[in-house]
Amino acid sequence: MSPSLDRSSTTQSPPWKDGNFSQGFAYRYDVHDDDRMATGIVELQEALKAPSRRRPRLSILAAIADAMMGITVCFNVTPDIPSTVDLSISLLRETTANELVVETEVLKIGRSISSGELRFRETSDGPLVGRGFMSFAATRNPEAFLPELHRTTVNTGTIHEAFFDYVGLRVEDGGAAAIDLTGFVANAAHSLQGGIVTLLGEVAIEELSGRDVIDLDVRFLRAVSVGPARATATLIGEDTYRAEVRDLGNNERVCAVVVARTTAS
Repeated sequence: MSPSLDRSSTTQSPPWKDGNFSQGFAYRYDVHDDDRMATGIVELQEALKAPSRRRPRLSILAAIADAMMGITVCFNVTPDIPSTVDLSISLLRETTANELVVETEVLKIGRSISSGELRFRETSDGPLVGRGFMSFAATRNPEAFLPELHRTTVNTGTIHEAFFDYVGLRVEDGGAAAIDLTGFVANAAHSLQGGIVTLLGEVAIEELSGRDVIDLDVRFLRAVSVGPARATATLIGEDTYRAEVRDLGNNERVCAVVVARTTAS
């Protein structure tokens, strides 16, 4: 049986402060009592789909899974805050489903690094639509906002405009995308949220290739702490692209590297 997303619910406990871009998502997830597993469901609004509309944006799935696994890791490392250091996510087949079941499982809790697996299905007992892995570093930042830890999180937002406009992302010619660092797209440590960093790389690659991204591998090297952030994509192999995300306000330092595979040309 799949978890349910009740849009009539008035109980909401989003993972970050009010006014964050994640408020526009509709999802529910539950952290299991073992502090390792979390199971949820996400509504795939039209604004969250890839350009072809035949699959969801991988960066959106990554952002939801990041919140689910990040909260789960918090139960194990508090007062430290988990900071995403890498993620990989792949779509195994097309899906036009309006909702996806999301499962995250923390496989290792370490003194410095915790890692886990992501799984996406159309139903709880259905075949995999996508899968991935994610790792977090335990960090301490006295200025960071530590969210309240709830085992059940429900959000029933709706995005009424194009997602780029919603988050303030600017698509640039030649395979590039940029965004300003504002509170709306910031994480608990007041830097650019990892899902938005991933989105920048994904969009830059879409702009250069003209196709959907079906496989993402992201390495977060440092936080985008000043902004604006800009991603620039290059072709590195057949249907394979690389994008660098730089913090233009911090000496144009490279903050993330995104390698992606797209649908066939």
